[in-house]
Amino acid sequence: MNDEKFESLVNRLEKTAAAQPQRYRVMVILVAALGFCILGLVFGFVLIAAALAVGLAFLLVGHGGGALLLLAKLGKGLILLAIPAWTMAKSSITLLFSRFPPPQGREVTRAEAPRLFDRLDELRRRMQGPPVHKVLLSDEINAAIVQHPRFGLFGWERNYLILGLPLLQALGEEEALAVVAHEYGHLSGYHGRLGGFIYRFRAAWGRLQELSNQWTDWGSRLIARLFRWYAPYFNAYTFVLARQNEYQADRSAAEMVGRQHAANALMRVNIAAQFADGKFWPTIERRAGLEAEPLGSRSAFWQESLSTGLDPQLRREYLEIARKRQTDHLDTHPALKDRLAAIGASADDDAAQELQAVAVSAAQAWLGPSLAKLAAEFDADWRERVAERWRERHKHLQERQARLAELEARATLDADERWERIRIIDELRPEDDQLPSIEELLAIEPEH
Repeated sequence: MNDEKFESLVNRLEKTAAAQPQRYRVMVILVAALGFCILGLVFGFVLIAAALAVGLAFLLVGHGGGALLLLAKLGKGLILLAIPAWTMAKSSITLLFSRFPPPQGREVTRAEAPRLFDRLDELRRRMQGPPVHKVLLSDEINAAIVQHPRFGLFGWERNYLILGLPLLQALGEEEALAVVAHEYGHLSGYHGRLGGFIYRFRAAWGRLQELSNQWTDWGSRLIARLFRWYAPYFNAYTFVLARQNEYQADRSAAEMVGRQHAANALMRVNIAAQFADGKFWPTIERRAGLEAEPLGSRSAFWQESLSTGLDPQLRREYLEIARKRQTDHLDTHPALKDRLAAIGASADDDAAQELQAVAVSAAQAWLGPSLAKLAAEFDADWRERVAERWRERHKHLQERQARLAELEARATLDADERWERIRIIDELRPEDDQLPSIEELLAIEPEH
């Protein structure tokens, strides 16, 4: 199914869900049931292969030489049947019992962050959901809840809550709790059991598709083709429900911590992500031209930048960009303005004015004395990962700086040298306005 057909199908299903919600839910249940039938077919290959092996063993034991004579007569025909049967059985067993890699992150214990775990316990009691088995810290502006099967596809699952340390540094405690309540709402089925089930089933099929892409033998490829046929239809039919689940999870967050905290969390996450891409990381990149080694305390610099670099004007600009985005079919998450409207909030200028830097971040409130140690661990890991590229970048920028000084020391520059100077400045100081220099170059060489 190509993108155009997928979008067309989703559009039709959205209309059905709006006009006939009960019919749509029945359709989703039937499509999910088809997925279980496909998995049952895979199970069937395993059972048939096992039954044939057991039957052959009994035949040999019970009939001795007669059974061997029969096997000799069947000869090549039996081999031709056995090879594909064995291949399919092996592929099925691989599918059903493959161990999926667990989520990655730095595990945080209750002893390290007692307040965080107390708030999670409170949230679980109120939402009547499953336990969170592990809390992981990541180095991203993101949060997620992941169910990881311990023993293959049908092994019992452990629930991982993944919290980005930079995200916790950007949010207040209640705002961070709103983010967690949103993620936890997917598992708890707080606003509907079917939604929670489909959320988990979509995640399971995602893992299956990822696993099937690695298969190479004949039997595995056959199963993978079946998955590739089914997956787009499953994704399309459940897309509308998954989108509804996002709205429901936002309502869960608003009920747990209050509408304003939930709205602020949505806006802050959008603003922080844009600030990181547009200002913070470019600033880090420019420091490579001045410092031979990576920044020593990047986490502290991020926290400081949120307070000093993210001024009211910049917040309004980022919020306006987020407000203009439209909900599409590329992501089950709706656009910011639609998510805010669904909980009775809006992203206006007054809201942007209220989003000044938090006095005490969620990272400080939840991690307490452990924050310094955890931040140092992430900083050390980041420095190790970027050290080689940082040194190469530092050397390159130093060379470019020397070349720029050489060009600017000359009394006159030809067209090629002017163009080289423009390119160097664009790399070293991208915030500089280059239009006057470009116009001067074009005056000398209009056809450049």
